[in-house]
Amino acid sequence: MNKLKFYPFPSIEQFRQVVSSVKRSDDYNNKDSDNTTLTFQGTVKLHGTNAGIVLDDQGNYYAQSRNNVLSIDKDNAGFAAYALQPKVKSFIDTLLTFIPVNGLDVKAVVVYGEWAGQGIQKGVAISEVDKFFAPFSICLYTKSEKEGVDYDRHFVDISYLDDFYNEDLRIFPVTMRNLGIENIEINFSELNLANASNVLAEKTLSVEECDPFAKFYFGIEGLGEGVVWRLVGDSVKTYGDLAFKVKGEKHSISKVKTIAPVNVERVEKITEFVEYSCTENRLNQGLDYLKEQGLPLDPTSTGDFIRWVMNDILKEESDVLLENGLTWKNVQGMLAKKAQSFYKEKIF
Repeated sequence: MNKLKFYPFPSIEQFRQVVSSVKRSDDYNNKDSDNTTLTFQGTVKLHGTNAGIVLDDQGNYYAQSRNNVLSIDKDNAGFAAYALQPKVKSFIDTLLTFIPVNGLDVKAVVVYGEWAGQGIQKGVAISEVDKFFAPFSICLYTKSEKEGVDYDRHFVDISYLDDFYNEDLRIFPVTMRNLGIENIEINFSELNLANASNVLAEKTLSVEECDPFAKFYFGIEGLGEGVVWRLVGDSVKTYGDLAFKVKGEKHSISKVKTIAPVNVERVEKITEFVEYSCTENRLNQGLDYLKEQGLPLDPTSTGDFIRWVMNDILKEESDVLLENGLTWKNVQGMLAKKAQSFYKEKIF
């Protein structure tokens, strides 16, 4: 049997990074960003663990986490055991078979979602209910013609996710229209971006205060995490599959002054950058990574923990370093020291 291929879900950017991407694209195409208005569709961001179910062109059906292909023996919070149940497999397998491929030579189709509920995360409304799978995206994978690239992604209209609803199997899509998050139009002029930031913050705080997903599906009220916004309409052809996340204050992994900043955070000192980027929420995500990898939460995993934290900060906050005239060499020592101190306090 050939080794099963892992299809990672792409990282979702911050609002400021999408703003930069649109402006770079407009500059490249000699367009005026002041006249660019794009429509984004919002869905509730759930606080669980990333999960996916794959159906490939060889007929293989399997589960994966954010970083690994899963099996019953190497699972992540019980997701493989759930997804590989015959009744779940039959349901998902059938739905994925009927996803429109539009003439593409598809190598795999993946439904991505959040595996959430009791025992996965804490401090949010959905952590009080039995485990469930919440699909948020479907992606078709084709062989890429680009040098050095294995495959191309083709995201399917998320309206198809509504078909995945199945209460008996505890499959609850994030896309149901009566969750109450309306589309937002963002004009990319400097004046209107400030207003958009305020609107995004307002919508996010509303979700954080009372998670509409938890209220709609489970009839409970409590804390939510945030909102994911995806570009919709014909503009996808020009700008690609733009998406960004906005987390509430209690779940933000960076110490920002505003929830959805348009520009990078200003920091004057190395210590300010460390405080801004190396937050308790980000450090706790590092612990989640160790659990997903099946690594022991003991001194032997100290290096793995520090590496994950450092890589995540470099991936998410490199623009902040650049704009503030700092280099990775300037900050890495102090970041590593803070991560190590946190890990020792939590584990030793």
